[in-house]
Amino acid sequence: MPRASGGLDPTTSPTAPCSSRRCRLRLGERSSHALRRSCPVVLGLSLVGVLWGGPVSAAPLLNANVATIEALDALPGLGPAKASAIVAWRQRHGPCSSLEQLAVVPGIGAATLAALEGHLWCGPVGEPAPRRSTDPSGVAPAARVSSIDINTASVDELVGLSGIALARAEAIVAERTANGAFASCAELVRVRGIGPATVANLEDHCTVSGAE
Repeated sequence: MPRASGGLDPTTSPTAPCSSRRCRLRLGERSSHALRRSCPVVLGLSLVGVLWGGPVSAAPLLNANVATIEALDALPGLGPAKASAIVAWRQRHGPCSSLEQLAVVPGIGAATLAALEGHLWCGPVGEPAPRRSTDPSGVAPAARVSSIDINTASVDELVGLSGIALARAEAIVAERTANGAFASCAELVRVRGIGPATVANLEDHCTVSGAE
């Protein structure tokens, strides 16, 4: 094919229409080469992420003692109401030293604390936060669920127990108020709607005040 003046091939001229397959391939090669030259770091990090199945490093945990309502609201298991309750509790009682302390915050039960494990921590202000522990797939390890004292727990806290929905939690508190404290977790069968199977499911996370 004859070349235009100046030695340029019309198929590769910036102003020439690119209709031929050969032309498109050449332009594609140049674009790909330019991308590799201009973005080596991005491509390298992407390759690392693909090879290792996740981000290069895990994000740090959020400190409950300094976090804003907006930051807390973004965490799993929390919404605006619970986030506001945590900040209000912190302002009244001071910083927490462990997540378990947040169980006394209205609306925060064992299920919420379990969801927050691996995302939130209680530490000194200014201390570097630990990083989230994840496996190569990016999935956080199973969270630990605190034990719940069925003789002192609120309705919200009881809802965190396995098999205990809102209606059952309210029934537990009503039974406790009307007929006295439970001597053991097995005594939950006193509550209408709770049988041995339900008790067996929650026994690992159930405790009673004064139990041996």
